[in-house]
Amino acid sequence: MIGSKTRGAPLKFLSIPRLELQAAVIGARLAGGIASSHRIKISQPIFWTDSRDVVCCIRSDHRRFSQFMAFRVSELLETTRNDWRWVPTRLNVADDGTKWQRLPDLRPTSRCFCGPDFLRKPENEWPGEGCDPGTTVEEMRSSVLHHTVAKPSIDFVCFCKWKRLLRALAYVVRFAANLLNRSNRIPTKLGPLEKDELNRAEQIIYREVQRQVYPGEVRLLSNVPSDKPSWQYNVPKTSPLHEFSPAADEHGVLRIRGRIDTCELVDESVKDPILLPKQHFVTDLIIASYHETYRHRNHQTLLNEFGLKYCVPRLRSEYNRVRRNCQYYKIHRADPEPPAMGNLPPAHLAAYQRPFLYFGPMLVLIGKRVEKRWGLTHLPDD
Repeated sequence: MIGSKTRGAPLKFLSIPRLELQAAVIGARLAGGIASSHRIKISQPIFWTDSRDVVCCIRSDHRRFSQFMAFRVSELLETTRNDWRWVPTRLNVADDGTKWQRLPDLRPTSRCFCGPDFLRKPENEWPGEGCDPGTTVEEMRSSVLHHTVAKPSIDFVCFCKWKRLLRALAYVVRFAANLLNRSNRIPTKLGPLEKDELNRAEQIIYREVQRQVYPGEVRLLSNVPSDKPSWQYNVPKTSPLHEFSPAADEHGVLRIRGRIDTCELVDESVKDPILLPKQHFVTDLIIASYHETYRHRNHQTLLNEFGLKYCVPRLRSEYNRVRRNCQYYKIHRADPEPPAMGNLPPAHLAAYQRPFLYFGPMLVLIGKRVEKRWGLTHLPDD
C-alpha cells in the first residue's frame, strides 16, 4: 500500500449513490497525485469500487445525469479513462479501515497492506463486471415531454350553482399559491376565502370561457402591443364580436369598449362590461344566480343589474330561456288545470218521461246550518 485517503460524510444529506460517486472521485484524484509524484511509470491503472452504481454511471451517457453527477462522471472519464471494475464488498480491502465489527488485522502481511488475494490470480479469475448492459441508475435524467391539456382546472359542468363553482376554483387558487409560498418560505393562507382570491378565480373562469368560444379573438387581442391603440387591432368583420369592439384588459379578459371611460362616478365593470357568450353553461349559471338573488321576480331590474357588469348577446332571450328552466319558477308560475266535468245523472237524460221525476238540490235549514236536499216525485202516466 502506497497511500490511502478517507473523508467523512457531509452534514448535508446526500444519497448513497452520490456518496459512492464522490468516493470514486477522491480515489481518482489520489491516484493522479501518486502517479505524478513518483518516478515509477504506471502502464495500466485499474480502479476498483464495490458500488455497482458507480460502474453503471461511468459506462452511461453522462449528459443525461443531473448536474452534480454529470460533473463528477466527466472528471472520472477524463482522469481514469473508464478503467473501473467492480469488487464484492467482502473482498474490498478499503472496508478494513472503516467497516469492521472486530479489531482489523493490521499486520504487514495482511491484505490491508498487501492487497486482496485475487490480484495474484489470472485476470480471467477476477470478479465480474458488476454492471449489466443497459442498466440505468437512480438519477438518470429522463426526456422531458411537453403536453398541453385543453381542459380547465375544474370542469364547469360538475356544478349547478355559480357560487359553488367560484368558491371551488378559489380554493384551487389558494392551494397553488400556498405551494408557491411554501417554496419561498412564506406562511400559507388558511381560513375563509379572501376577496382577491375570489377575484382571481372569476378572472380564470372568464378567460377559460372566452378561450373556449372565441379562441381566435382571444389570441388576437391578447397580443396587442401596449404602445399601439386598441382600435387598430380590432377583430375581423367575419367575427361575431366585431360589432362589440372587444378589448383585453390587464388580466386577459375580453371586455366591451365603451365611451364612458372618463366618467369617475361608476365602476370599471360598468365602463367596460365583461363579454360572455350566449348559450354557455357558465353564462347560464351567472344568470341563474341573478335570478335567485332577485327572488325569481323583478325581471327588468335583473336585466339592468346584469348589464352593468356583463354583456351577453341577446340577453333577454337568454334570460327567458334560463328562467323557463328554473324549477322554482315552473312551480310557482304553473296554472292549475280544472278537472274535466263528470257525466250527467241518468235522470237528467231520461226521455219520454214526465218532468220533475228528479229535482234539486234545495237548500234546507237544519238548526243553524244549511244542507242540500234533492226531491223525487212520481206522477201517474195519465
